[in-house]
Amino acid sequence: MNTARVSARMTPARKTSAILLLAGLVAGSATLFTHTGSAFDPIADTPNTARDPSGLQISARMQSSHLLRGTGDSYMAVTIEAPTTEKPHNRPPVNVAIVIDRSGSMSGQKLRHAKQAARQLVNQLHPSDRVAIIAYGSDVDVAFRSARATQTTKSAAYRAIDSIYDDGGTNLSGGLLAGHDQIARNPEPASVERIVLISDGHANAGIVGFDQLALLASQTAERGISITTVGVGLDFDERMMTQIAVSGRGHYYFAESSLMLADLFRQELDKLSATVATHVQLTLSPKPGVQIADAFGYPMEHTGSQVLVPVADLHAGETRKVVLHLRVDAKTPGEMAIADIAISFRPTESLAQRTLHIAARTAVTDNRDTVLAGRDREAIRHIERARTAKAINLATERYEAGDSAGAMQVLRARRKEAQSIASSVNDAALGAELGKAADNADNAFQIAPAASKAGKRARKKTRAKAYRLMY
Repeated sequence: MNTARVSARMTPARKTSAILLLAGLVAGSATLFTHTGSAFDPIADTPNTARDPSGLQISARMQSSHLLRGTGDSYMAVTIEAPTTEKPHNRPPVNVAIVIDRSGSMSGQKLRHAKQAARQLVNQLHPSDRVAIIAYGSDVDVAFRSARATQTTKSAAYRAIDSIYDDGGTNLSGGLLAGHDQIARNPEPASVERIVLISDGHANAGIVGFDQLALLASQTAERGISITTVGVGLDFDERMMTQIAVSGRGHYYFAESSLMLADLFRQELDKLSATVATHVQLTLSPKPGVQIADAFGYPMEHTGSQVLVPVADLHAGETRKVVLHLRVDAKTPGEMAIADIAISFRPTESLAQRTLHIAARTAVTDNRDTVLAGRDREAIRHIERARTAKAINLATERYEAGDSAGAMQVLRARRKEAQSIASSVNDAALGAELGKAADNADNAFQIAPAASKAGKRARKKTRAKAYRLMY
């Protein structure tokens, strides 16, 4: 089967094109959403929705129930809602590999705190869980082979953690491969399988390319083993660590201080304990006249006419959103099919993969007021948060490249547009939220040059906030 992956990495030419596109979208979107005539209350049609017996639900909402005739951009928000559970103590077993960077830059306090956090995570595991400990520098050591977390094996795991020492470079890919190997050699069909990767630096041994590491993460996740990444300090590559987490269907954390690691490990174990669905993937089949240009923040894989979007494991009560940028050629007034959408997943209480199907549609009109009257406020909230996160990431790239003026331009344009759209649907809270997000990034970038310590901190904090806003 031939597939083509869409990389999240942008060349300088693409960055410039993205800024020009953003400017065009500002003008186009402002025209669509800002109405100078009589006021319209947002009218949201019942979304296309399907619900599984397990309680998982999927919905698709266009930004409006109607679309202007012609060729142009539109947006759709697909939301996946995980069921809540009244029995959090009945959590699924976990099969985890803790992968610790022990390169020379981790020496001293960083490594000491990483080891303490690993010990605390091991301490919280149940006898039905499995754990492995991997340490990597230039080479890779399996400090503790995967075993059930009984009291006896926990004691052995503590000794293995204590024996880890700092040395060498950053063979991040080797750590991932060893973590995968330990989990794959000891499969637990009913378990949630997760690699937790800690690093404070740039990959400089083994596989080091952005696309290659993202592909490795994706291939690992396709086998049912998701990857969570934890970046420590100010010198790691946050774009890389974020992309590994997204492609690996896990989570990304930024720990400026290694003292934060224990709390982040607790958060991750809480998420693992509350997992209700794994192996989650959207399959989108666009209809004639519809092109899926982007799935904001997610890698896309094209297989024939279909677009595949991997989604992280779902936790009890969680809502995940996937915002899609569409290019639509709407030729004829009346109903128009947009896409068939399927979500496949595996509930943690079952070994069987399940699939839900929905169909996204809209209505084509020549009347702009009809489009305005049909705006879907909930869809717009998801869409504008994702677009703001994307703009913040683009601005951060400009700032990192030394183009502070370009970064400010992107942020201020996005702030103006987002607040205009929020105002047009009478959502002052959304306008304030997105305006604050853009302003915080703008202010952070004015503090210091990107290469300075303050600049590195600004970049990492800003990208971490964009990550939370996107997903």
